[in-house]
Amino acid sequence: MKKNEIEKKLKKIMSIVFTIDESKIDTNTSNQNIEAWDSLKHLSMILAIEDEFNIRFTNKETALINDFKTIVDIIQNNLKPKF
Repeated sequence: MKKNEIEKKLKKIMSIVFTIDESKIDTNTSNQNIEAWDSLKHLSMILAIEDEFNIRFTNKETALINDFKTIVDIIQNNLKPKF
């Protein structure tokens, strides 16, 4: 899956979870600048991402998920074939 496809899907998920317009989400979006980003919404977002991309985050990855760019990187890493 291409990076722009991941970003598009992630923007949609974040828009729904945090009830903000997709146009307000970019590479600088983080838990520091989305007022609605609390622990419950964080968990909801993680579960939605795992469902959408059919992946499972490790505890370490879950702890790192706090901004758009990092989430995209973690999703890409999880989608890579593992040999």
